[in-house]
This record gives sequence, C-alpha cells and structure tokens, in this order.
Amino acid sequence: MDDQNKSTDSETLAGLRNKESGAFEILYKFYYPPVERFVLSNNGSVDDAKDVFQETVIVLLDKVPMDDFKLSSSLKTYIYSISSNIWLKRLREAKRAANVQVKEVFAELHGSGTYANQIHTAQERKVRTLMDKISAHCRRLLNLMFFRKKTIDEIVKEEGYSNAHTAQNQKYKCIQQAKKQAELK
Repeated sequence: MDDQNKSTDSETLAGLRNKESGAFEILYKFYYPPVERFVLSNNGSVDDAKDVFQETVIVLLDKVPMDDFKLSSSLKTYIYSISSNIWLKRLREAKRAANVQVKEVFAELHGSGTYANQIHTAQERKVRTLMDKISAHCRRLLNLMFFRKKTIDEIVKEEGYSNAHTAQNQKYKCIQQAKKQAELK
C-alpha cells in the first residue's frame, strides 16, 4: 500500500471513529461500487449489494474503535474482503436451504407411500412438476435413488457408471438441476 493511500485510509478511519459524515460519504462513494459489482456478478441484486455493504459498514464500525485494529491492506481491500465473505456466506446458506428443501420433498414423498399411490397429494404434484422440468437422465437417476431406494452400487451397475464417485457426482448435478427448477417457480 503506497503512502498516499495509507494516509487517505488513515484519515477515513479517523473520520469513522469520530462518526464524521464525510467519512461515510467516502465509504459510499469509493468503496460501495466494487462491492455492488461483486454482488451483481454473483447472482445478487442491487438491494442485496446495499444490504451486504450495510453489514460491512457495521463490521467496520465495530472494529475501527478497537485499540488493536490495524489495517494490513488497503481499506478498499479490507472492505471488499468483508463484503465478499458476507455475500458468499449468504449464497452458501441459500444453497444449503434449497438443497434441504428439495431433498425433504423427495424424502417426504418416498416416506409417505409408493410413488403411484400418492398421485393426489400436493407434495407429489410439486415433485412431478419438478421432475417433468429436469432432464430424462436426471429423472431416471433421482427416481432410482429416492423412490426405488437403490444403493449407489446398484445404480452404478444398472446405469453403467464407471464408479460410485461418478454416480454421486451425477446425483449432485441432478439435485442442482432440480433445485434450479424449483427456484424458477
């Protein structure tokens, strides 16, 4: 970090410590745009970017007054790092929630009886609609796994996969495909 940036960063941090409005204006003018670009390029919206930046500012304001707080990089890099961590954490949590939701629908449907006997349930209609939107290959694979309760080894033999790892990867891709279709509703 060069001396001019270090000086500007120090002045901005001092302004934040003193809760000066000019320091906050600098944050939003110079440090928000890269955060917004990052969030938008990673499946987020402008509102998501604003939320992430607000959380980042809160983290920054918690850290700045601490006696042991020292920047080891530029303020821009520090803010970008906090923001990207917040956004990536949100994406991971959203992905986990969507995966759990799809898996729960499949598990609930299977646990409540056979596929053919449950045509009239709301859950089954959702699954049928979802299954109709994914590839035939994925329909067959998910049907074998979730409805026919075949083991990975059985599926490897029946479907001609080279090994269990390949079948597991295909299962993951198919669940992702189903998850995307569920999100499109």
